[in-house]
Amino acid sequence: MEKIILTEHLILRPFEITDAESMYRNVHGDRETALSLNEEAFTDISQTEHFIAQRIPHYGRRHFYDWAVIVKQTRQAVGEINAAYSSSENAADIGYVIGAAYRRRGYASEAVKAVSEFLFDEGIETVYGACRTDNTASIRVMEKAGMRKTDQVPERIREAEDHDDLQWYCMKRR
Repeated sequence: MEKIILTEHLILRPFEITDAESMYRNVHGDRETALSLNEEAFTDISQTEHFIAQRIPHYGRRHFYDWAVIVKQTRQAVGEINAAYSSSENAADIGYVIGAAYRRRGYASEAVKAVSEFLFDEGIETVYGACRTDNTASIRVMEKAGMRKTDQVPERIREAEDHDDLQWYCMKRR
């Protein structure tokens, strides 16, 4: 099943190798974006091509949730959103990144809300998200998407994140 999600401003769809140029320019090769993830920026488009190529074979799997964030108006890839599924918890942990030049436009909140709704339609009961406690922009993204602060996070979800200084948010299926 191809998992394409349309929102007011975005197309969330599986990555295609043709996304490499805009993903490299807008996300992977952008130093500011990389710093926000505590990662090094890619130095060559071939790294982004490899990143995308690694995902493509997994798109047919039932619980593989990973989308390119495409702006409808420009058809440019400006980010990524994914969800790690935990079958024992029937829950998912959402992660996202939007290129620095495309932030503060509501794209992240729009994507998080749409992916959460998609996951609920798939039968997942709870969606979690985490960010560093000093990342006020991500805190606003999750709150705007309908998530609420929580301290009750299953260990299986919590152990997937590798930072100590995290604030967790969640949303339950209605």
